[in-house]
Amino acid sequence: MKTISSSLIASLLAISALSACNQTPLMQAPLNAQRQASQNLRAPLAAFSSNTAKPESNAVKSGTSELQARESKGQPKASAPVSTSVAAPGDNEALASRSRGSLSPREISALARIGLQSMDRTRTYDDGFRVGYQSLQELARENSYIARLAMAASSPQMKYESAYKAVAHALTFIAEGRDISVRSAVILIRQMMNSAKTWDDGTQMGYATIDFISQTAQPGMRTILQATKRSAQSTRYWEDSYKIIYDAYGQLQDMNY
Repeated sequence: MKTISSSLIASLLAISALSACNQTPLMQAPLNAQRQASQNLRAPLAAFSSNTAKPESNAVKSGTSELQARESKGQPKASAPVSTSVAAPGDNEALASRSRGSLSPREISALARIGLQSMDRTRTYDDGFRVGYQSLQELARENSYIARLAMAASSPQMKYESAYKAVAHALTFIAEGRDISVRSAVILIRQMMNSAKTWDDGTQMGYATIDFISQTAQPGMRTILQATKRSAQSTRYWEDSYKIIYDAYGQLQDMNY
């Protein structure tokens, strides 16, 4: 009896041990699956959290593709003609006091007049623009504010006809020895915009002249100009942008600056 009990106990122990060995992998498998599932859930969250940084506030700047992607209402724009006839410059002290370069006021006027005549001799707008722009560069070296203003107005990408007329208006201004003031400069800019062949060309002139004038304008005028630019850039159509800038320059024309 004692032998049978010992054998029975030994068999039971062996069966228990074998059962324990068989159960261990079955218990570990669900645990491994849970760990793997937990890791799979955490992986997308980790990737998402790494992309939550805010973009830089200046990532999009004015004048990028947002501006160029504007639409047109399809309204035709009448481009005002530009005259090549130039009145004789006046003999006034204001003109003489503005001559800070090596040339006299008369020589400045002659240089601008030669530039205009040369533009008129060319066969195409692109050739005429290049000839006139060269004259503007010479005048800018003589500290001509109007020459630098016109260079800024004609620098953006635009049709040669628009750039040609902008340069011609400026050279006429200089050749006639007109007094330089906020009013006269604004009138000139509106002439440039009015003679542009397209709405977007005129608008680009407006933006460029706003940036140029803002460099030296008094705080009040600079605030008005920059607010005008932001308003114009917020519109969808070139026609609307053009009219906002053109009207704002009309307001500045009548202010006592």
